[in-house]
Amino acid sequence: MKFFFILFLVILYFSLKKSKKDASMDNRQDIRKYSDNLAEFQISTNFQNRIETKNKILGVWKKPNESIQIDIYKITKGFFYYGGQLNALNEYQTESSLVDDTLPIENALITYQDDSLSYWAKYSKLSAKGRGAYLTWLSSERNNPDTPIGYIFIYFYGIERRLLIDFNRGDVSDEECFSLYNEVLRLRDIYGKNNSFYSYATNLIEYFTIIAPHIISIDSSSIGGSYHSLLFRYCLATVVKKGEAISPELAFAWVEGSQDYHFRTPANRCQNEFKKLFIGRYIEKFGDGMKVKANKSKFDTYFQPASSSLLGFVSIRLDLPDPSMLKAPLKKLITIADLCTDELNAYSRYLGKQGTSKDDLFGLILLPNKLFSNLDSNSIFSEIKEWIQKSINEENGLITVKDFYSKINIPLPQNINKKESEFISNLAQKINFGIAPDLRYHNIKIKADGVIVFFNEEDIKYLEQSEIFTQTSIILRLGTIVINANNHTNEAEVSLLKKIIEQDTELSTVEKKSLNSYLLWLLNTPSTMNGLKVELTKLGMEEKKSISYVLINIALSDGIIHPSKSKLLEKLYTALGLDKSMVTQDIHILSSKRIIPYQNKKKEFLDEEMIKIHEEETKDAQSMLDEIFTDDEEDNHSIQSDTNLDKNKLDNKHQELYEVLVMKAEWSQEETHLLCSKYGLMINVAIETINEWAYRLVDAPVIEEDGDIFIDREIVEEILELKG
Repeated sequence: MKFFFILFLVILYFSLKKSKKDASMDNRQDIRKYSDNLAEFQISTNFQNRIETKNKILGVWKKPNESIQIDIYKITKGFFYYGGQLNALNEYQTESSLVDDTLPIENALITYQDDSLSYWAKYSKLSAKGRGAYLTWLSSERNNPDTPIGYIFIYFYGIERRLLIDFNRGDVSDEECFSLYNEVLRLRDIYGKNNSFYSYATNLIEYFTIIAPHIISIDSSSIGGSYHSLLFRYCLATVVKKGEAISPELAFAWVEGSQDYHFRTPANRCQNEFKKLFIGRYIEKFGDGMKVKANKSKFDTYFQPASSSLLGFVSIRLDLPDPSMLKAPLKKLITIADLCTDELNAYSRYLGKQGTSKDDLFGLILLPNKLFSNLDSNSIFSEIKEWIQKSINEENGLITVKDFYSKINIPLPQNINKKESEFISNLAQKINFGIAPDLRYHNIKIKADGVIVFFNEEDIKYLEQSEIFTQTSIILRLGTIVINANNHTNEAEVSLLKKIIEQDTELSTVEKKSLNSYLLWLLNTPSTMNGLKVELTKLGMEEKKSISYVLINIALSDGIIHPSKSKLLEKLYTALGLDKSMVTQDIHILSSKRIIPYQNKKKEFLDEEMIKIHEEETKDAQSMLDEIFTDDEEDNHSIQSDTNLDKNKLDNKHQELYEVLVMKAEWSQEETHLLCSKYGLMINVAIETINEWAYRLVDAPVIEEDGDIFIDREIVEEILELKG
């Protein structure tokens, strides 16, 4: 008994040793090569146990015109391998896509799937129902987007083998090759939302475009945006070797797929707009295109099949340079990309807000001019432009704010704050108009119940707030206050102000257009001194005295100084920081120099030289503007905030308020009111002050107000990043 037990152990030992040796043999590497003049196909796999099947029929390829019945499924479109015997390239497995009709099949919907549909899907490994679902898809139009992607991969594996192996052996006609290429394109369009499938399909498309140029022409629009894109590298290498200029599309693919550069938010959020802008800027910079000198490094890459039956890689070596690795030309393209990113920043921010659309007027006017000018000529902007031009021709451009908002089909806001003011001026500028008042230049807001004056000016973007422009704006503002003092507009008074604009040689054409429109707006708007305090403090004593003479000449235009105007002049003198007791003396001096024609008794205007009369400086008045005029409380707060506001800082109260507000994305009006009250701030003024500060830092508001207020997290992050 003991002998037999020892014998059993010896037999068991040698059996285990043999099994281990066999397993070792199964795990050895097998490397096979298939090559031609262009590429070398290297297959590196592990031996595995061969799958046994009762079906001894050799696997064959079914072409599109072949029809076959498998169980209840009639398949007429071909493009798959059928049979029982078709080895994978390692010869120890069965081709993953081979349809073996001897295996069990149960009818199932296309959408059916179970655990048998693994990542490395194989027809032979599917469950009976899984095979039924796959055959249901194969016998259909093969376009159901809800089909599990594993079935699509099984189908794709067959096409991949046909193109990579059978084509290389000369078994595939050019016509069939072209049909298979288009089939992959079709599949990618339907199932390309799956990133893995899109990547494998694209790689196969690009590989065949390169190795079969006599069958498939290269389409530059198909160039992938990946650094590893075969088609991109091949096209770039070909262009450089020929000494040709790099096309805008190829240049974009280069910077898009670079490992050394990553698109920022505007480029990713506005992909179509970014590409169009990049191409436009590239043409501006390089004309026919940038030329790159060929480098010595050769084109050497590989293609990785998706099928487990083709595990390995295709090594591609071409007699071409590989300029895709060059840094100097890429830096030039990155400079253009950065410029385009900055230009799209405002538009991108807008689209990043909840509830916005690319078709919104508020968004479209933020597009760079180069993109805006390419918008459909039949768009809403054409209608608006035609309507405004008609108003300019018939009404000197005078339009009520209510009518303007009605025309653009946007609800009229209760107040025109800075955001709305910028919207109006930006919209006007995009369609080559200027407006008055323009908050950027005239330092006064449009009123929701007021008017706007439009004027033709393609060069409005070149308007700058020069010193003479600012002084003339103040003269017009104060002059219209005098004109409207007795609720009667005298043509002679208006003509004097127009003469001041037209005869000043230091003003540019666009400045004169802006000022004339501003004058028309002032004459059609109730006169106030709101917001003038800060502007007046910028003037020197000489400028203030000159302005005082203009005001007296306006008052004298009808030959009589009414008591109401005399009193008003005293207040204006005080506002200017002049001695109001000088009003009577100045009236006497200037009236004695006036000439009265005999015929029509209309007063001749004081020559422009009289505006520049200099007298000895008078002492400053003790009381300032706020003793004479009571501005709106909001304007006083705004002015105080502006004068105290440092570019990079808020005052303590507003800073504390801001830090609390950014803790939440949304605040109700009641919550905001209570919070502002805690810091002794008015809600409207506080929001405007914080937004003004944000504008100075990142050129965008951080708070959006629509009853409740909303915090723009993107702007908060930009401010944090800017402040380090």
